[in-house]
Amino acid sequence: MVNYSRLSGLSVGTPLLVEGKRGEIMNRWLNEYKNPVKVKDNNLWSADPYKVLFDKAIAELNKDYPADVLTFIKNYHKQLYDAIDESEKKLDQLWGEAPIDEFREELKTFYKLNRKAVRIYQNK
Repeated sequence: MVNYSRLSGLSVGTPLLVEGKRGEIMNRWLNEYKNPVKVKDNNLWSADPYKVLFDKAIAELNKDYPADVLTFIKNYHKQLYDAIDESEKKLDQLWGEAPIDEFREELKTFYKLNRKAVRIYQNK
């Protein structure tokens, strides 16, 4: 499971911090996509549409993702933690293999689950 945490000075295309063992999707991102997403005319573009979508979602999550949110969720909301983990695994399976719309839908699920985790954490 990836532990997402906010870093100062992050920009689109900057990977999130990973605590412990990295998930496959983050390994892929770090190994295959080391260059940041380019910005042209205020629109993100890249040869890989999966990367563009993923970068946008992660950049948005990173704006206010506390460093220890997943530890808290794992300890007190195991079902949500497991759902986030499953969604991450599904994203990894879909990346580059499934139609982009299917990937986008799972990315929305991943995003919403992580936003829910942040809301729960902030209201603890």
